[in-house]
Amino acid sequence: MPTVVVSAQQEMVQDKMQAIILCAGMGTRISKSIDYKPKCMLRIGERTIIEHQIRIFKRYLNRPPMVVVGYKQDMIIESLKSEDVEFVENPEYATTNILTSLWYAFREKEIQDTVMCLPGDLIFDDKIIMDLLETEGEITIAVQEKQCDDEAVKVQVDNNSVVSIGKDLDAKKTLFEFLGLFKIDKKFVPVVRNEIDKIIASGKKNSYMFNVIQCIIDKGVKVGYVDIGESPWEEVDYPEDYTRAKEKFKRFKWRN
Repeated sequence: MPTVVVSAQQEMVQDKMQAIILCAGMGTRISKSIDYKPKCMLRIGERTIIEHQIRIFKRYLNRPPMVVVGYKQDMIIESLKSEDVEFVENPEYATTNILTSLWYAFREKEIQDTVMCLPGDLIFDDKIIMDLLETEGEITIAVQEKQCDDEAVKVQVDNNSVVSIGKDLDAKKTLFEFLGLFKIDKKFVPVVRNEIDKIIASGKKNSYMFNVIQCIIDKGVKVGYVDIGESPWEEVDYPEDYTRAKEKFKRFKWRN
């Protein structure tokens, strides 16, 4: 576990951090069963997933989250018209993947602060944000120790660092699953932006966020991790994920 440097309970609001929520995708694996809505618009309890995310970041970050949109963006923008958020468009949403959305976010704004990045279909206990805020390092990813299936983004660690990340890793040799949520220290944001530029320039616009993390690991950079323990979360890719998320958070007591 990375070294604790700040108490999130004592220093609740981080005024030099930018949240980037990636909501541009079409969600083709679940779209038919949810009337072709953007996945971030799915309701978990009284709020949509994106509303839960924004509520969480309002507690911890003293600046508007950046929301990258594309597929049915008018629906998302209309639903958040009363929220203090910034929107960025990924006009290539139909032919690219999530890393391209992050690339558009970095192109839109010269970010000079620490970044918290996540997909728009991730529902989670906000204690996970506290766990990430209490760590230091160039990049820190949120993981959970569990038995991974073939679809999971698997993570192998050694000596308190991530050594491999990807879907194709051997599940039998993998302890952790990547949530899709990670933090980039402000001093390291230009390095990550540069690596993403290289991936996009090479034509690999269907890359995932874990692809750039692995590129950085391969260059010898230490990537840290936070094991979230029993904190609940769910990334909604399939109809069964949505069913599981609604059940998992049905009686969950959200922090005020």
